[in-house]
Amino acid sequence: MSLEEQSAARKARLLALRNKGKTSEQTSQTSQHTTETATQAQDPVIKSRNYDPETRTTVKGFSRPPTTLDENSETVEAVSQAIQDEVLSKFRDMANVGDVKAVFKQKKITWDLERDISDDLKLLDERTDDVIHEVVRHRIQTLRQEKQE
Repeated sequence: MSLEEQSAARKARLLALRNKGKTSEQTSQTSQHTTETATQAQDPVIKSRNYDPETRTTVKGFSRPPTTLDENSETVEAVSQAIQDEVLSKFRDMANVGDVKAVFKQKKITWDLERDISDDLKLLDERTDDVIHEVVRHRIQTLRQEKQE
């Protein structure tokens, strides 16, 4: 016998004991009432937000974590992980510099003076190049004239 059959037999025996002294009319009404309640007990209607009617079980907590409810949204953990990866990659790139002495090389004593007069030096370098070109042209012309004579 299954558990359902055993429980139905037990209910019938209890009902028979209750109705032992009653009339048959009352017994038939009571038996109809118990069959109605038995069918209702088999298909209970539970209205609760903690009940899942498909599986007929109670819901305990979330079926999925709330962070995975929307596939397109970024979570705080994902954003912080991306920032952390970016910062770590920058530090790795800085650490992979070939010559460590070049990174920590001490500046010259006159570095600030060189910085301040660098624009003036560029102008002077251009003028010097122009003068050198003129001197070279002049020498070439004099050599050509000597060859022609």
